Amino acid sequence: MKSAHRQHGDSILNDSVTNHPDVASALELLKPYQATLVDAARFYVKNSNLIRDPRKVEDVKAELLQSKGQDSRSARYLKDLDQKLSAFVDDFAGRPIHEITTPELDRWVRSLNVSGTTRNSYKRVLGVLFGFAVRVEYSLKNPARGIEKASEQTQSPEF
Repeated sequence: MKSAHRQHGDSILNDSVTNHPDVASALELLKPYQATLVDAARFYVKNSNLIRDPRKVEDVKAELLQSKGQDSRSARYLKDLDQKLSAFVDDFAGRPIHEITTPELDRWVRSLNVSGTTRNSYKRVLGVLFGFAVRVEYSLKNPARGIEKASEQTQSPEF
């Protein structure tokens, strides 16, 4: 009798958990990715620092410049990084770096109204910033990789 009663209780508990609206919603969200709730929980635990302690663009820029300075990078390189990233920070200050998307970066670089060569230089510098953010686990991805490379017009010397 006790065994049957316990099995009935376990069955009710299992049904109530799997039929809970949050569980059903979570499973529905995960279905297209063929992921389980355990997969989602593991991912969240591993990456929860992004949510609990998001790093702002301006802070990551400062850390990057400090790191590159410690790596004895040339003054010219550091100045170029600082100038290009300052323009970026002016428009993205206060934003958590992990929330910035490729379409946003692409629109921003295109809005600069500069030559293709200069645009590609900004793309490279953004790649350095976001690559650093990925290495130090402030972001899961480098959205600068998706920025379209601009055509670079070369002019033939005239004689």
